[in-house]
Amino acid sequence: MAGRLSAEEEQATKQFLEEINKWTSQHGVSPLSWDVAVKFLMARKFDVLRAIELFHSYRETRLREGIVKLQPHEEPLRSELLSGKLTVLVSSYIRAVSS
Repeated sequence: MAGRLSAEEEQATKQFLEEINKWTSQHGVSPLSWDVAVKFLMARKFDVLRAIELFHSYRETRLREGIVKLQPHEEPLRSELLSGKLTVLVSSYIRAVSS
């Protein structure tokens, strides 16, 4: 990861994590790590409000599409990713796999 964070960037990361992890705990989703939060915020120039908005949009899309519980390290997704040739899965199949 890039160099040390400024005090403002650390505060932004704490604020972002507090908001996002409140949401993840309410929805039974794994909490976001510090490193992932920093990377997400860095890409958005530490604009916390924009980052929160985009993250919620990302999560809502995953919920709507039924792909929240897919685990890239578990079958069948693991084999697909390792093969390098991905198959487009219909959403009913994804929901069945993720249950």
